Amino acid sequence: MKQVWLNVVNWLMHGLHLAVLGWNLFGWLYRPWWPWHRLCVALTLASWIILGLIVGRLGYCVLTDWHWRIRAALGARDLPNTYIAFLLHRAGIPARSSVVSRVTGVVFVVICAVAAVEWWVERLPPT
Repeated sequence: MKQVWLNVVNWLMHGLHLAVLGWNLFGWLYRPWWPWHRLCVALTLASWIILGLIVGRLGYCVLTDWHWRIRAALGARDLPNTYIAFLLHRAGIPARSSVVSRVTGVVFVVICAVAAVEWWVERLPPT
């Protein structure tokens, strides 16, 4: 029975991971979503930097940590450092972890810049 629940939680974590990725990438497209997009970006940034400093690895993702613990309990071994590297591997796309981490970091910096622009635009006086 425990195995069944671990599988359910594993799939829920996949859904949560994909939702956060999608929201961070595309939540800025519709202006009413901007506050929620900024919140998600801020939480992701906090995990990557603040929690990353605490655990000793910048770019630390608490979701990935929890997900990998669940997958390890299901018997998974040799999991990559990032969920995106995992997705690429599952899709049959060979990519070195260092390259995936760099590209992910650059894309996230762009997303943070978009969130900053959202914040700035919302504070402009109405025209």
